[in-house]
Amino acid sequence: MSVMPGRIRIARRFTARRYAASPDFTCTRHHGAGRTVKLVVRGELDLATSAELEHALSDAQPRIVLDLRALSFMDCSSLSILVSATDQARAAGGRLRVVPGSPAVDRLFRLTGIERRLEMTS
Repeated sequence: MSVMPGRIRIARRFTARRYAASPDFTCTRHHGAGRTVKLVVRGELDLATSAELEHALSDAQPRIVLDLRALSFMDCSSLSILVSATDQARAAGGRLRVVPGSPAVDRLFRLTGIERRLEMTS
C-alpha cells in the first residue's frame, strides 16, 4: 500500500492477461474517501475479458466510480454487466458512476441508449 497526500491507494489488480484475445486488458482498483472504490479500466473490454470486469465490480460494491477513459474498445457483451452492477449498487444503498471513455465507447452507449440507465460523471 502506498500513501499519497490526501489519498490512499491500494494496489490490487484484476487482470485478464490469461486471455489471448485481449492480453492488455486491466482493471485496477483504487480506494478513495469513505467507501468509494474507483476502478480504472484499460485496453479492450469484450466477451473474453468481461468476466474480469464483472468480478471487479461485484467485489467493489456499493460505491463505485468506473473510469473508462483508458478503454480503447468495448463490445455489447459488457453492457449487461454495467446495468447489473448499477442495480446491485442501488439495492445496497450505493451507486455506480461511469466516467465516459473513448469516442468509440461513447458511441456504443449512445447507440444502445445505455447512458440513460447509467449515472455518467466526469
